[in-house]
Amino acid sequence: MAKVLIGYNSDVSDPAKALFEACADEAKQICVDAGCDFEVLTTPALTNQNVVNQLCDKQVFFVAAHGASDAVLNENDEEVVSTRTTNYGFKDKGLYSVSCNTAISLKEELQRIGVLLYVGYDDVFRSFGDIEPFCECAMEGLRQFLSGTTLAEARTKMKEMFEAKQHLLAATNRQAAWWLNHDKVHLCFEGEDGLTINDLK
Repeated sequence: MAKVLIGYNSDVSDPAKALFEACADEAKQICVDAGCDFEVLTTPALTNQNVVNQLCDKQVFFVAAHGASDAVLNENDEEVVSTRTTNYGFKDKGLYSVSCNTAISLKEELQRIGVLLYVGYDDVFRSFGDIEPFCECAMEGLRQFLSGTTLAEARTKMKEMFEAKQHLLAATNRQAAWWLNHDKVHLCFEGEDGLTINDLK
């Protein structure tokens, strides 16, 4: 049975808390539906040390938090995962992030040390108006991958979800549709096409 570590910024003063929390709630439900065990790290426990300590028996670290080009950050702008933290615990595992910009340089560092699945964005991840379609799109890849599909299939289904939601939004909220397309364009869903959850350790 696969195990997932779920981390998210739950700081009540953060304007993005609703999005982070919605994505984390969705991640929990996805794990339940897929029969995966999971543990949760939230503010103030979302730290590099806690991630390192709890990742050893997990296959995937899902995180919804602020990001920079080289790091996922917690509510205090401390590095949860970065190009400067010790990341060898990620070897043969997956990182699935809803965080801005982390695919710019953090992705390459994690791939260098052996991460098999990397999902993130190489620009700002933005929601506008109703967060539900943004959350659904951001989480579709995790839903597919944990259900047992290959990485290539999960990537395709995720992009199809973005396109379907964008089409619906175009009729009612063109600005939201534009930002949804922006997120799709800047999505980085990396790994071997045939990879499945059973290949992660």
